[in-house]
Amino acid sequence: MKYNLVNKYDRAKILEDVKRLLERGEKAEREGKSAFGAELKALKPPQSGQQLRFAFVCIGYFAAEYGVSKYEAEWEYFKNKVNHDLFYRTKLNKKGKTIPYVRHMDELDMGELSLAITRWRNFCSFEYEIYIPEASDYAFILHAEKIIEE
Repeated sequence: MKYNLVNKYDRAKILEDVKRLLERGEKAEREGKSAFGAELKALKPPQSGQQLRFAFVCIGYFAAEYGVSKYEAEWEYFKNKVNHDLFYRTKLNKKGKTIPYVRHMDELDMGELSLAITRWRNFCSFEYEIYIPEASDYAFILHAEKIIEE
């Protein structure tokens, strides 16, 4: 079942459903049954394929104009220098030890990716004087894609 956690009625419904599942689990435990479980995960708004494509055009155009590889532009500049807080995270492993990890671009939701692209455009403009087009500037995006291919 999917719930909209912004909606107060859905929030109340999920609490009712969790209570019901917990009661079923307690009943299964009393009866000596095993292998009763539930799964809960957060759903985030999807990103559009066009948004992800635009992000890679922005990174590739910077790489072509600045003279670095796309890999270096993505990892050293886009992920590490400009959007470190969005990509670098920590989690607990099975032994309870904190380990760092880097998120992939497709793990970001629309809002996070939009923020990352805005930061990137500002960074390129202010730090390196390289204009990165807006998503609505289709002609410039085609030009950028041509530059990247060359």
